[in-house]
Amino acid sequence: MRTILFVLIFASFSEIKAAEIDDIAQVDSLLALNISQISQDFYHSKQVFEQAAEVTQSLNDELRTAELFNILGIIHHMLDKPEQAVQYFNRSILLFEKNQNAIGAGNSYTEMGNSMRRRDIGRAKSFMEKGINILEKNDATQSLQSAYDNYGVILHDLNQPDSALIYYNKALHLKRLKRDTIGIPYSLQKIAMVNASEGEFETALSKLDTALEISENIKDSLLICETYTYFGDVYSADKDYKKAVEYYESALSIAKRNKYNYLINYIYHELPDMYHALGEKDKAFDMIKEGNELKDSVLNTERVRSIAELEMFYEATQKEQQIKLLEQEVQINELSLQQNRRIIYGIIIFGFLVLALIVSYINRQKLKHKAVLLQQSENLQKERLRSVIIGEEQERERLARELHDGLGQLLSATKMHVSALEEDVKHELKTQLQNSIKLVDQACTEVRQISHALLPKRLNEGELDVALMELKETIQSGKKFQFNLKTHGDFSGIKGQEAVAVYRIIQELVNNTIKHSNAGIIQLSMNVYSEGYSISYSDNGKDFDLKSLEKQNGIGWENIYSRLDLINGQIEISDNNGSFSAVIKTKKEAAM
Repeated sequence: MRTILFVLIFASFSEIKAAEIDDIAQVDSLLALNISQISQDFYHSKQVFEQAAEVTQSLNDELRTAELFNILGIIHHMLDKPEQAVQYFNRSILLFEKNQNAIGAGNSYTEMGNSMRRRDIGRAKSFMEKGINILEKNDATQSLQSAYDNYGVILHDLNQPDSALIYYNKALHLKRLKRDTIGIPYSLQKIAMVNASEGEFETALSKLDTALEISENIKDSLLICETYTYFGDVYSADKDYKKAVEYYESALSIAKRNKYNYLINYIYHELPDMYHALGEKDKAFDMIKEGNELKDSVLNTERVRSIAELEMFYEATQKEQQIKLLEQEVQINELSLQQNRRIIYGIIIFGFLVLALIVSYINRQKLKHKAVLLQQSENLQKERLRSVIIGEEQERERLARELHDGLGQLLSATKMHVSALEEDVKHELKTQLQNSIKLVDQACTEVRQISHALLPKRLNEGELDVALMELKETIQSGKKFQFNLKTHGDFSGIKGQEAVAVYRIIQELVNNTIKHSNAGIIQLSMNVYSEGYSISYSDNGKDFDLKSLEKQNGIGWENIYSRLDLINGQIEISDNNGSFSAVIKTKKEAAM
């Protein structure tokens, strides 16, 4: 049975040991570690988790592989390797979504957003919001703690301190409920930076004192190092550059000792400015030089590691080749020339077969990747469409409220004032005054009808059938159309954006009948079943031509097809002796 090295953290959490046990138990032990334990040696942790991923991939254990990829993404982010981090997060998300593990996918989305913060904050915010939305829907309290913290950082970077503070406090509340002594300092650090940005330096330092006390009690070197760095940031913002230097230097010492590359790079970026502000220009120059030398040293270390791995591989290959040569010599001594030729021919044929298999495998992988990209593109397009339609409905809602609260109230006030004149006017003017009051009444009615058409309140209350009945009464009030409506089933589950989409589709079909046909009767039936619902619509108009409809690019039909996409519905249109009919079908679980 294959075995790998895994990290065992003893009670002191200060030593990383190696052990050999059963593969799956070994992987589960790795997955149980927290970031503080992993951070004791990021380079060694990277190697161990990569070996673990090889084991789970060989066993086709996709969920454990996805979890390992997510952790490898975090490790590469800590090692300041953003491209590799994003690759691992992407692979993790694909596996989680393939296995319908929403919480795992949500975690990976938030971690990927956090890793992209310094390179593309717009995309980072988008990924973070998507991950938090998934985690909140699945009540993933544990995962939301760090997600809220990291989202707060993005909002703070976007100059939204009040919003950032809301999410930091959300994270802190969850951590205190769970008594998460490792997580609490992280939230306190972030809150302190918001306080500092608003000039509340004493409050910020108090928060960091609490974070440092907790970090020192649990002896977490990464937390201590980060807290010292935040102290430096606060004193820098307060222009106490001497204090800032003290804390940055303390943090740098810990970061060098533990190889926290992302902190080392950050501190070397800040220290020259501090020394320059103190008038120590030579020291500032030394810091810049030392930072550059350290970057070169890290690169050289990476090269040494790569060369060592290549040398080990080369030595193993050489030994294998020597063994094969000895075997071939024995075979040459034992077999005839004809047998040797057959072996050679067999090797050539086998090589071609292997090459063909490799080419076939690569082509299949390309097709799979292309399919994934296509699906992602379709999903993105759907999300954009959803945003446009939601925006449209929000604008309808705004207009409806403006009409009702603005123009409607103004007309009501006008009626009240005009009515007050009725007793004072002369008899010959009373008829004109009463006609004016009737006109104001009609205007009020029109405003109410327009407001209701823009935003039927029933749609958000699970009363789509009642909204359709009201639409029927509105159409029939004109005495031009006979509107026959039949509904069947439980409509309470169709609400919100889904109900709006269905209502707008039906409304657009009715508008088409009113505008473009000489119909006198409209037939509408909607049946709701356990697995979905169907809608049948028809009118008795004349001269409807299905071929001409297929060539149309009108806004009305674009709206119908757009909303059909949102509810994953399909429409079948037919003409019956010149009249129009349509059938819409959708599955409930596929709707919005």
